[in-house]
Amino acid sequence: MTRGSIEEYVAAIRGRYLVAGKEEKGRVLDEFCQATGYHRKAAVRALRRGPAVRVVRGGRPRRYGPEVQETLMAAWEALGRPCGKRLQPFLAELVGQMERHGELALTPELRERVCQVSASTIDRLMQRYRNAGYAVLGRRVKARRVCGVR
Repeated sequence: MTRGSIEEYVAAIRGRYLVAGKEEKGRVLDEFCQATGYHRKAAVRALRRGPAVRVVRGGRPRRYGPEVQETLMAAWEALGRPCGKRLQPFLAELVGQMERHGELALTPELRERVCQVSASTIDRLMQRYRNAGYAVLGRRVKARRVCGVR
């Protein structure tokens, strides 16, 4: 049985187990252990415990949304994928030039947010795209072939 099917089975017989007397609980436990392969004490814990409640962790809300990330991606690609420390000082000028040439169309608020991004945040936002196309083999990093032509 998979973990999901075991959880469904637990949910189905939990009510019967909780309201049962001592002898009936023993029969329910025998049935459960036979079906799932659980040890008896583990079965008791699973049946007595309530359903798992997923806790959504708090934390800070994201400061930069997907619009900022897309704009950074365009600027990052235009300069040849530099690190955030090299991209950040030229970002305001680059965004202005890209707007003048019709590459970007930004609202004033979005332009301001893009220009406020720190170098570290640029590196964090571009990390997923920077590592795309590379396979890590032990300590060596080897470029993947995009096409089959050598």
